[in-house]
Amino acid sequence: MIRLGIRVRAADAEVAYARLEPLLAGGFEEIEDGEHVELVVYGDAFGDIVFPELVSQSRTPVADGWETAWHKHLEPVTVGKLTVRPPWLPGPGLVVDPGDTFGLASHPTTKLCLQLLQELPPTPLADWGCGSGVLSVAAAHLGFAPVTAIELDPGAVATARKNGVDAHVADVTEAPPWARTVVANVTAALLGKMTGIPGPPETPVTLIVSGVIVDHADVPRTIFEPLGFTEADRRERDGWVAVRLETNA
Repeated sequence: MIRLGIRVRAADAEVAYARLEPLLAGGFEEIEDGEHVELVVYGDAFGDIVFPELVSQSRTPVADGWETAWHKHLEPVTVGKLTVRPPWLPGPGLVVDPGDTFGLASHPTTKLCLQLLQELPPTPLADWGCGSGVLSVAAAHLGFAPVTAIELDPGAVATARKNGVDAHVADVTEAPPWARTVVANVTAALLGKMTGIPGPPETPVTLIVSGVIVDHADVPRTIFEPLGFTEADRRERDGWVAVRLETNA
């Protein structure tokens, strides 16, 4: 197994992450280091990695057991009235297995989404790009129903399904119900591929968007204003932003 470390400027981390998405199936870490960020992926072999944002890269063989070695660094995360913990730590809170690739709730963007969700009335909710399912599980705990989690990565789908079952979230359906509230904690590159919100256009919709660095804070508004949304709130945390948009509010 090889540990591939990609070092980029913090301002370029989002773009670099999008470039590395095809390599994420084997595991992923994000390590902040001042003005730089190291994006780490794992796999048996990697080809040449060359793109404009690259500052440096490293390739290091890793020993057996690397998949769970990082478990000892995870701690429960508390945002408002919600506490999220991994299954191997005792104590109160929602139990969410972060899986091999996607985190618990420690990233600033996840914390921002959890904060904003707690300020909204419960409605039907869709979680676009749910990863481990932490936001879906938290939303169900807050009373949002039904909760529909949407994810394309096979590893994340398996983890999210497990977490959904463990937390008694509703079963997955082939034709998910329309959602009054949508949360999308994804990269700006993926946001650009979202062309609309499912459901009748006359129905009010709340959209929480994160996964965007401060330098790109206007991207959500630029993408969704043509679809009838207006920016209602914006929060910052550790160089990242979350934006709440409303339509027909």
